[in-house]
Amino acid sequence: MSDDELQDRTCRCCGRGYKYPVPKSSATRFHCERCVGLDAEVRALFEHFNKRVRRLTAEVEKLKRGGEAS
Repeated sequence: MSDDELQDRTCRCCGRGYKYPVPKSSATRFHCERCVGLDAEVRALFEHFNKRVRRLTAEVEKLKRGGEAS
């Protein structure tokens, strides 16, 4: 993959999908344009909660699949 090829990325804060790198976009490899402007402490908090929500969602889905198999 070349350096200038667009990649589909997912923001670590909000989970929103975005393209990276887009010329003149403030988005980074880890954060979309909306979240990159947040304070570092706020971004870290959102990242923590987003990660926890994804983990809990995966656990719920796993439990649902387990209940269907019974």
